[in-house]
Formats: sequence, structure tokens, C-alpha cells
Amino acid sequence: MIGTEFLDYLSKFQVATYVGVEDFADKFNFLITVMVLMLCTTIVTIKQYMMKPISCYMATDLGGKNLLDYVENYCWVQGTVPIAYSGRVPETDEGWAELEKHKLLYYQWVPFVLGLQCILFYLPRLIWQMICYNRVGTDVHHLVLCANQAVHANDEQRTKMVQHLAKTLEQLLFQAETNLDEVLVIESGEIQSLSK
Repeated sequence: MIGTEFLDYLSKFQVATYVGVEDFADKFNFLITVMVLMLCTTIVTIKQYMMKPISCYMATDLGGKNLLDYVENYCWVQGTVPIAYSGRVPETDEGWAELEKHKLLYYQWVPFVLGLQCILFYLPRLIWQMICYNRVGTDVHHLVLCANQAVHANDEQRTKMVQHLAKTLEQLLFQAETNLDEVLVIESGEIQSLSK
């Protein structure tokens, strides 16, 4: 029962019949991974900068106003020393020196690293879009969708769509040929055209 409902839910996404420029791995990287990392970044950032970022254990009560906040901020900036709940707190300087070797210094950098990972997972998509739009001169995704619709269309619509695709591709090829003809070369101080 549950397995059938899950498969019906997955079939709504039409992963098997998806036609586009990106495949499942591409979409997973720039969409799902970025959303999960952004959610984690948001949670960690809110926890660290709007709530209590760390809990420091203090064996004795501290006197004075805001001294507890000061100690917790000091712990957060200086790094944390991991001690298990069942572990013993060192009583000697040698014991503390041994724990200092295992000090965690990355705690305050986690939101920045997660944010950087979000950017790095989305960056290939931006580069791909810049290449598609700036170098090709058209929306490649639109051409792929149009070709897929032509497969499922009736004869009259299919003919129109194929003619549209052929005309667009011809314009792209002509544009590329024109761009090659207009390339300028500097030879011995003079600018020469490579046109035929």
C-alpha cells in the first residue's frame, strides 16, 4: 500500500519522460542539493547569530552581570574542547593540554562553508546558461522542448514545428559562419579580415 502510493507520487515528477537539456544528475546538483544546503545554511546561521550559538559547561556559578554570556562568547570564538557527558573534566594543566590537541576550531565557519558550497553547486548551471545564451545565440532548452512536442504532434503541427526548428538552426549556423567571416587578425601591425 505505502509502496504503491510512493511510486504514484514519484510518477508525478515524470523523471523517466523528462526531455530537456539537463539530465537528472544535473537537476539534482543545481536544484535539490542547493536547496538542502541552503536550508542547512539558514538553520545554522539562525542558530549561531540569532540564538545561542554554543553551550559552555561551567562547573561553578559565575557572579556579575552578563558574565555567562561573555564566557559563552569566549568559548565560541576560541573553539571548543569536546568532552563527553560521561567523560571527566581534567583537573590538571597536563589534562587540559591534552584536550587542546583535539580543539574544534571550525564551529563558527560552518555557515560560510555551507553558503560557499551552495554557490559552487549552482555555478556550473550559471556557466552552462551563459554558454547557451551568449555563445549559441538562442535558448537551447526551447529547441529541445519544441523537438519533443513535434514528436507527439499531429502531421500539420509537426511540419510547422520542424520547419521552425530547421529555420532556427539554419539561422544559428548562418550566424556562426558570419561571425567567423568577421574575425579580425592583426598581422604585422595591420588589421586584416578573414572573409572569403
